[in-house]
Amino acid sequence: MTDLRLLVENELGYSISDTQMDKSEKYARRKLSWIISREGDNKGKRLEPKYLAKLIAETFFTDSLTQMNTKKIVPPTKQTQSINNLYSYCSMFN
Repeated sequence: MTDLRLLVENELGYSISDTQMDKSEKYARRKLSWIISREGDNKGKRLEPKYLAKLIAETFFTDSLTQMNTKKIVPPTKQTQSINNLYSYCSMFN
């Protein structure tokens, strides 16, 4: 397991499959390139692995929510708590 994957899974609080990691990493790297080209690297902070790990985790999480909403998928138990926390947080703004 790579250091980047460990950072991502630590950020999420659970493990993800190789397919999920690859898909999320590919998108997150494109997003990171776009952010850096537009906003700069923030004195090198955006070049650190933990920044990319946060983008990968964010990508995976939003993709999971999209799938749940479009396909009515019931999330795995470990993901349920994270998703419930997000819903609670979002409901504060309604």
